Amino acid sequence: MKYLKWWVGASAQERWAMARGDVSAGPKLAIADQAIAEVGKAAGNGEHRLVNRYFEAAPPPVLTAALDGFSAFVVDPAGYREVLAGIQSAADEYWSTHKPIG
Repeated sequence: MKYLKWWVGASAQERWAMARGDVSAGPKLAIADQAIAEVGKAAGNGEHRLVNRYFEAAPPPVLTAALDGFSAFVVDPAGYREVLAGIQSAADEYWSTHKPIG
């Protein structure tokens, strides 16, 4: 816990970000790279809408079926109908017991 507290603190995060030339997860830390700072500022100014990527948006059982299916598709593109049916089946099963958000 002592290490964790240090790691998420401003001192360690600032050193980590500076060493990498990147940003820290700490929202109060200054960003040295002006271009990255501008992107961060623009992303948080309310003018943009956050859209989750497929990996974050898909429920895990559906994502797993899709990833397995996409791998199968790469090996055998002609089997795309079976791949799509498998993904649809996983989605139907999942959503039959889970209420969509929104």
